[in-house]
Amino acid sequence: MICNIDRSDGSIFLEEGRVLARNTSLHQVLDMGFAVWNDWEVNTGWRHISITNILILGRPASAMLSFFREELKKVFFVLLDQDRTDPEKVRQHHDKVLIAAFGPPHSRDIHGFIKYAFAWGSIESSYDPRGVESNIILTWT
Repeated sequence: MICNIDRSDGSIFLEEGRVLARNTSLHQVLDMGFAVWNDWEVNTGWRHISITNILILGRPASAMLSFFREELKKVFFVLLDQDRTDPEKVRQHHDKVLIAAFGPPHSRDIHGFIKYAFAWGSIESSYDPRGVESNIILTWT
């Protein structure tokens, strides 16, 4: 398996030399030429853009990039290499991929979602009941 997430700082290395890293500016990300299909700003300092046609953990994915005051703070991504109609099966698939990339989880929450804690932040499986979608969240703290 290809793990394109750097364990030392959480940077995500994508094709064509593009790198998503802590505090990358919104303008730098937009200049990378991603296919942006959604862009919305929340009047709290947060702005979110959705991108697609990327590879994360060696699999096709789409992602929502969350910026606070124009600096990248979170990446929510969904692996697109399996049917996504059953959120529980998607979560199980995400967990399997994360365990293959990072080893046994550092912890599980009360719902069984796995989490890895690093000095720079965390990676965790998650479920969004509003969007009825399972995803993986990388957060820089």
